[in-house]
Amino acid sequence: MINFSLSKKVSIIKSLRVKEFPSFLKDFVSIASALSFRTISQFFSNYFAALWLGPSDFGLWQGLKLILLYAPGLNLGVNNAMYREIPILKGEDEEKNLSKINIIENTSFAFSLAMGAVISFSLIGLSFFFSYRWYLRLIAIAVFLSYLNEFYGYYWRAHKSFQKVSKVESISGIGSLITVGFVYLFRLIGVILGVIIQQILTVFYYIKRSRREFNLFINIRTLLNLIKIGFPISAMVYAYQLFTTVDRLIILKYLGKTALGYYSLGSLAFVPIGMLFTSFNSVVYPRLGELYGKVNKDPKKLKEIVFETIYVLSLIISPLVGFLILFLPLFVKVFLPQYMPGVKAADFLFISLLLISVMGMASMLLLVTNRQMINLLNYLSAAIINGVVSIVIVKFGFGIEGVALGTLVAYFSYFLLTMSCAKKILNLSNLEFFKVVAKILLPIFAITFAVLGLDSFVRLDFRIKIVIILFLSSTFYLKSLKPINTIIKWSD
Repeated sequence: MINFSLSKKVSIIKSLRVKEFPSFLKDFVSIASALSFRTISQFFSNYFAALWLGPSDFGLWQGLKLILLYAPGLNLGVNNAMYREIPILKGEDEEKNLSKINIIENTSFAFSLAMGAVISFSLIGLSFFFSYRWYLRLIAIAVFLSYLNEFYGYYWRAHKSFQKVSKVESISGIGSLITVGFVYLFRLIGVILGVIIQQILTVFYYIKRSRREFNLFINIRTLLNLIKIGFPISAMVYAYQLFTTVDRLIILKYLGKTALGYYSLGSLAFVPIGMLFTSFNSVVYPRLGELYGKVNKDPKKLKEIVFETIYVLSLIISPLVGFLILFLPLFVKVFLPQYMPGVKAADFLFISLLLISVMGMASMLLLVTNRQMINLLNYLSAAIINGVVSIVIVKFGFGIEGVALGTLVAYFSYFLLTMSCAKKILNLSNLEFFKVVAKILLPIFAITFAVLGLDSFVRLDFRIKIVIILFLSSTFYLKSLKPINTIIKWSD
């Protein structure tokens, strides 16, 4: 049985040499600070884009942005495989595996460069058949640069060079601020130009600060092995993109670009909180891979750290989402009044994004233990659920609120599917699993009911809701202190 008390952690924690947390904390604070700056910059950039473009053109931009989400995944998962393999090889024996690591890095770099060029020229060719041809041509440039950014980003993260990654995030934030001027001058084209400038600035820094030069030699045997490992991960990334964007695709098809503009309010407002998860997952993933190598690839020794981490994130982040739901109508009324039709849908979307964010550790466990195909099937299953439920609800005339509700159903389904897979990997009993899931979901349900559910029974004053959330927040944060000790002690 999993016990969240400190006494039960000694057996696993003491089996690992505990020295890493100071660097873990340093990396997390560094990248979180940089991401905070980038997030604030992106928020203002997106805010002014939404304000100056209006719901219709802002919705069109959300549609064009899907190309930037999907195109980098066409590298067949080579960079994903590099990101997974390097930490494991270093965890086993870095000196012995150094030559193999170098071959993997060179092959990944050359292949990324080649695929980036192929995809970009393909988009330029396709642009002749569409009315938005200049938008697509500019997007093609951004796609090529994104391939280079993706390679260097994975490379530095695999080697835990988070100080450099933090500087890249800061540079990207500066690029977002520059974008505001381009949006004001050129509107939608200005948004795309701003993305290109961000990519150029970050690629230039990556190249300038890299300690080694990569050659253009592709080791075919290594490439095939990377594709063998990474293609399921790449397919999983595509499935994830489909899973997280099928709601937008449905809105674009059935309700139009203006409705998509309203719906995008939720993802825009969630960005600051999402930044915390991005920071945490970026720092944790390579460490989890190294730890997996150190414990002789025995996933059962990762049991407590996986579930304790998810539990702590649920305790800490749920109240933030509660405040976000509470204050969003006031913010939109003052700063983005034309987006008020998107507020109700945003409430459902916030809960969905919270669910998918807190359980990142379970998803990473599937990747580290080479079960990416299972994760792929989970994403596809949830995407199908999202599509079917959302379309049915839209057909009944419920609009973007119906799509948001369908998305919540799909995200909760993915949560249960992935947690069930983690249960099997970590060899939990049904009772242990039920207790773990209940502990994780309790803060989320409590906050949701306090902010939204109580209104179904009694109308509460706004100030009373604030007091309720503050009380729940203090309770959750106190409960998070003990399990945080496991995370503090975790590592090598």
